[in-house]
Amino acid sequence: MSPAPDPRSHRGRVGRDAEALAGRALERLGWRILGRNVVIGRDEIDLICLDPHAGPALVFVEVRGHSSGRFGAAEESVDGRKLARTYRAAMALIRTGWARQQGVPSALAWRVDIVAVELAPMLARSSGGPTIRHIRGATLD
Repeated sequence: MSPAPDPRSHRGRVGRDAEALAGRALERLGWRILGRNVVIGRDEIDLICLDPHAGPALVFVEVRGHSSGRFGAAEESVDGRKLARTYRAAMALIRTGWARQQGVPSALAWRVDIVAVELAPMLARSSGGPTIRHIRGATLD
């Protein structure tokens, strides 16, 4: 696993900004952010949220940010290995009772989502800023 990008580097700033935008977008939808950059073992989960509209559901969110779509969509960079690490971290947190410590019932349904953020989209740059795409229920298939 590669280390997290240095927040002083361009890549680190893009990641930090993307996570902040993703968190605000989810909060506007009524989601509750339970944790940010939660580390478990050698893995990290960018956002852990409570989605009140899904019954409710505990959601482990992988955020991917790109400066632009010039080299492909941000979500395309989430490969099977990264998704497997996210699932491994999510299951480890569930086993430890982390959610219960945050006041979330332990019998809650859970899933892994991807939120892709393009800070300066190549198309329609003047249309209002960053674009955010939310992929619900990302699977290892």
